[in-house]
Amino acid sequence: MSEQFILSRDGFSEFRAKGSVFYGRGFILEDHAGIKRYQQKLHEKFSDATHICYAYRLAVNERVDEFTTDAGEPGGSAGRPILSVLRRENLINSIIFVIRYFGGTKLGIPGLIEAYGTAAAKAVEKVPKRLWVPSVVYTLTYRYDQQPLVKSVIREFYGEILHQSFGEFVVAHIRIDYKNEAEFIARIRDKSSGTLQPKKII
Repeated sequence: MSEQFILSRDGFSEFRAKGSVFYGRGFILEDHAGIKRYQQKLHEKFSDATHICYAYRLAVNERVDEFTTDAGEPGGSAGRPILSVLRRENLINSIIFVIRYFGGTKLGIPGLIEAYGTAAAKAVEKVPKRLWVPSVVYTLTYRYDQQPLVKSVIREFYGEILHQSFGEFVVAHIRIDYKNEAEFIARIRDKSSGTLQPKKII
């Protein structure tokens, strides 16, 4: 696989064609569950839209999942041009939505392909991108007094805390380079005298 990139932040665009308005939205995608979260968010915000189409590319273990949907537009006229943008930009773990409000004039399939592709491209073209490094995500549950220990190990392996919840215990989702996976697990277990057991999510 050639070098792949991920978005550093959300991307936005607006494109008009013969009265129709196309809003592009580009997001970082951590897992398949994120698709439904973004769908729900956009369907609530654009509840009166004519179509909400999207495509994504997501790394899952050693494969790349790709998916497109035309959401009622003619087959291949919406999702496919959005996916083409993701491929052309070498974007992975990314999803682009294009929301359409019909303006009264049909665009035809070539016009739709151009409009959806343009809205998708404009949504991500000015967003800074960073090199994607294959990674794994672990969940770790620990006591509050173990936070310094956990944070020091995460820093040691240049990991990233994706999410934390605070209840009786701290529950953290931690992303690390897949090459450091075995050593990361061993270090956490060693430093905690075996009391901490990371569990793999992705």
